[in-house]
Amino acid sequence: MRGISAECLGCEYFNITVTFLLLLSYNEIMDKNKFAAVLPVIVGGLANKIIEEAHLIEADAFDKLYNSALYSILENEETKMWHYSVPKLFELWENEIKTGKLELPTH
Repeated sequence: MRGISAECLGCEYFNITVTFLLLLSYNEIMDKNKFAAVLPVIVGGLANKIIEEAHLIEADAFDKLYNSALYSILENEETKMWHYSVPKLFELWENEIKTGKLELPTH
């Protein structure tokens, strides 16, 4: 049985590390691609919910949404706010409009 040299162990560690970093990069790219595809759908759905529930015209609904703290956080992929449902996002937006501050879920 052959022994494994320290040099070989270093190579194996390097290969595992590189593979792990590539997977992290791939997952990050996939999250950003998903985000880029999903954000317009979420924003459109949220704007429609604002139109229906707040009885606003489309232009006013988008204006209020785009100027909210919620939207500032929602458009940042790293916050993962885009994982929330439209009804939950509407609830957060509505609360922000009523209270003047955005209260994020604690979970």
